[in-house]
Amino acid sequence: MTQDDDTPQTHASGAPWRNFYGRFKGKTLKDSQKRYLDEDLAALSPGPVGWEENPERVALDLEARFGRRPVWLEIG
Repeated sequence: MTQDDDTPQTHASGAPWRNFYGRFKGKTLKDSQKRYLDEDLAALSPGPVGWEENPERVALDLEARFGRRPVWLEIG
């Protein structure tokens, strides 16, 4: 697979570019869904994964977050 000349090779931060496979915009959330996200999402988060929170792309310590048990991460 080759990359087009128009496709960026790196993120603006200099990190390698990763393709996006999925939707950029989805359906509007119901009020109850918005509330769940606001109130519950932080407790379920694996840690700093965004460019702003983790610009050096430091690996997440999932064992510290979830303990020594199997964890299934579903991305998407």
